[in-house]
Amino acid sequence: MTVRENLTVRPARPFRIEEAAAIADLYNAGYHAEGSPFHVSAEEMVMYLEAPGFNVETDSFAIEQDGTLVAIGDLEFSDKTGRAWASGAVHPEYRRQGLGTQLIGLGEKRTLEWAATALSENQPLQIQRYCSHNNAAAIRLFEAHG
Repeated sequence: MTVRENLTVRPARPFRIEEAAAIADLYNAGYHAEGSPFHVSAEEMVMYLEAPGFNVETDSFAIEQDGTLVAIGDLEFSDKTGRAWASGAVHPEYRRQGLGTQLIGLGEKRTLEWAATALSENQPLQIQRYCSHNNAAAIRLFEAHG
């Protein structure tokens, strides 16, 4: 496995419209590689990242190389149900380098921080990860991480 140099994790903030297009392009590259019919637009990403209750500063993660997004993950939480939803994408050219594992780790850490303050001691926590049913590599990754 080749790990590329100069990979940096950063919160996806400050949010810029041009970044929404790059995030949408990254998701769409993954969808295309998997043969999935899904497609997301830059406008949809803007609506998602600006939605009430979503904290882009703490609940999204981007991995970039030389200023180009190569992987992104995001989280949504429900205090009422104790659920955390995680989704993300790794650009097909950057897969099998540990980036998905890195995103899972960041998401789990943030989810535990959220749960410690948002959930009662007896309330169970459930993390649901999402990927396209066509993405066999992500399914294997999720299974390996429980």
